[in-house]
Amino acid sequence: MITLDHKMKLFSRVVLEKLKNEHTENLREIAAGQEEAMTKKQAEIHAQGEVLRNSMKARAEEEKKKILSMAKAEARHRKLLKKEALFNDFLQALVVRLEDFAGTPEYRMWLQRACQGQRAYFKGQEGRVALKCREEDREVIEKTLGLKNVSFDFPENFIGGFVIIDESRGVRIDESLRTLLEESRPMIGALIGEYLSKAGDPS
Repeated sequence: MITLDHKMKLFSRVVLEKLKNEHTENLREIAAGQEEAMTKKQAEIHAQGEVLRNSMKARAEEEKKKILSMAKAEARHRKLLKKEALFNDFLQALVVRLEDFAGTPEYRMWLQRACQGQRAYFKGQEGRVALKCREEDREVIEKTLGLKNVSFDFPENFIGGFVIIDESRGVRIDESLRTLLEESRPMIGALIGEYLSKAGDPS
């Protein structure tokens, strides 16, 4: 005979077994969900890591390009400064050479030829002209050009040659050594650039 107590025990076992099975299934589902969530999270972290690495790599590459660009610009600037320094030194040396030249017989011959080249313009001169030159060159210029009505100007830093201004005809004749030097600037710059290139420019 099956008693009520026995039935309760059997029922309890069945219920407990069912609960155990359900609980185990729930645990499996929870574990599977946790594993899936972990896998998903790991994938997200990996993806974020890749994005971060790529971003850092891109920034590093950009920084590298920036540094290289700055280095090139600085090198160009140093080269430009060096070229300017050489250019100014060279010009100053030429000024000294021209000042020395202005005290030689060769200069007197050059001055006479320069005057003779402009002599035809002043033939029959009537209007007053202004003449800039060195005081020691005044007589040669005045006689060679046949100037009559002249106002003289002797600037202190005048190297040699002459500048004549005929305001009545709106004409300026420049045969000065200073202008000759200024007109040679492009050639001097090209020579210095060529020199730096051949020297390897170790700037």
